Amino acid sequence: MSDPAHRASDRLGRLIDISQALMSTRSVDDVVSLILESGIDLFDAEGCSMALVDRGARQLSFVAMEGEAKTAPFRIPLGQGIAGHV
Repeated sequence: MSDPAHRASDRLGRLIDISQALMSTRSVDDVVSLILESGIDLFDAEGCSMALVDRGARQLSFVAMEGEAKTAPFRIPLGQGIAGHV
């Protein structure tokens, strides 16, 4: 099997494993943690975070983080930084 095909097959296998783990997880906190940890693994990243948009306050609320840069939850104004623009 060629290298790109092997990597694609490996990634598909990992996605199937993640899907099965998500289906067997009942706790919302565990699901969020599994999603973030899977993002780190799949993209070979140092960390991953989840943010929610608070339209009333016009803020992005980072509510969950995993990895090396894990911090306490925080907020940034919409339009500030890369995350505030996307």
